[in-house]
Amino acid sequence: MAEDHVLKITKVNLELRPEGPAHTLATGIVIYNGALKVRIRVMDSKKGPFAKLPNFRIGEGKEARFFDYVFFGGENPKALRDDLNAKVIAEYDHIVAQYAEGEGVTTTDATDDADDDTPFDTDAE
Repeated sequence: MAEDHVLKITKVNLELRPEGPAHTLATGIVIYNGALKVRIRVMDSKKGPFAKLPNFRIGEGKEARFFDYVFFGGENPKALRDDLNAKVIAEYDHIVAQYAEGEGVTTTDATDDADDDTPFDTDAE
């Protein structure tokens, strides 16, 4: 695999979500190679927080099945997934530590990176 085609996380922006859904600790955007932006959530679990990629559900209750909109492939998808989780959780831990020390949350607002996320080009008429 050529080095210029390697997927690398270049930025992680998170916002704490203390008043959101019970298992959502934070939301944000992970930027790969300075160009690809992926919305993520930091979820709580029995094993601790983890990064959750966008997904959708088919079915209800115990019969529900979840499918990812975004998922890793290629030669080593586990390494890419582990890298995502490690970097997102490191940023989450950093923000929580700042908050606990009374410094406030100083991470860049994740919505700044979503400003150009529009479903349609409104200037293309």
